[in-house]
Amino acid sequence: MLRCSRFLPALIIAFVYASIAPISILARMRGAGWHWIWNDTVFGFFMLLVFPFAVAVFSCVVDVSLLKRAITRLSKLTVPVFIFCVMVAILPKGIHQDLVDTHRVNQPFMFRGTPKMAELDSVHERAFATRDFAKETAEYRALAAGDESKLSPIMVKIFFLCNFVNVGFAISVFCYILLVSVEGQIGADECNHLIFVLVAMSVWFPCRAYADWYINLTDMSWVSTYAGAAVLAILFIGAAVILALRMVEGSLYHRFAVPAAVISAVFGAIAALKPHWLSQAAAALEGFDPVFRFAFGTIIAALLYYISSSIHQRPAAP
Repeated sequence: MLRCSRFLPALIIAFVYASIAPISILARMRGAGWHWIWNDTVFGFFMLLVFPFAVAVFSCVVDVSLLKRAITRLSKLTVPVFIFCVMVAILPKGIHQDLVDTHRVNQPFMFRGTPKMAELDSVHERAFATRDFAKETAEYRALAAGDESKLSPIMVKIFFLCNFVNVGFAISVFCYILLVSVEGQIGADECNHLIFVLVAMSVWFPCRAYADWYINLTDMSWVSTYAGAAVLAILFIGAAVILALRMVEGSLYHRFAVPAAVISAVFGAIAALKPHWLSQAAAALEGFDPVFRFAFGTIIAALLYYISSSIHQRPAAP
């Protein structure tokens, strides 16, 4: 078997990039930053342990010659490229709106000055210790309210960059799936690669929900105004539908689609009928010992490495 030569370099580069946000949090908050990394599962779990494998596998499936034809010659292949350019052009505007969304509070490390960070962190920790979320949320929001000048310019730039790259990658995956579907039927091997990437990227949704539950002190009112999550959900569903319509027989698509549909239906029903169950589950997760979280993360990373390093293998040329 021959392995894709892009896999390991892409994995390493993506992991180094994913480490920027956690390292920045620790640099600003020192030891107090650990519980923010543990509980901001988007940057502490998804980005460090899932995202790099999605990038590595995706790098192995990208057809460079197809991209060159789409860029250098005007044809039907140009349409996905045009869509990609438009979406990336408006992405900064969407990220800025997300960062200033008043329905979601900023984490302590996003603010200027150590005293401010310490004060916000203390109120946040006290809320989870006392479970008096109504009182502590009001105090936290009052302390965190104000204009953008109170935020740390460096942290704003770091998180703007991270969000731009993260969403930009999701847009790239969607547009590439659209591109290969325009080119013709999507082969089984190519489809399996893309399914792995989609499954990995889907982990972002529960991670984002839990992270914002924690950051916003169990308040979930931000869901109705979080346009970014809605856009990503549309891209995810669109990519899955395109794969279903253009794949050839013999792919793993059905093994992905059926469990995904069942899980989505179950969580959708719980969210509609028993929303407090999800909050109770999140509260239980918040109380997990860091040692258990580290062990769980290590197991997940090992499984992902085994699966992702195998899925892109291809038969050796005769």
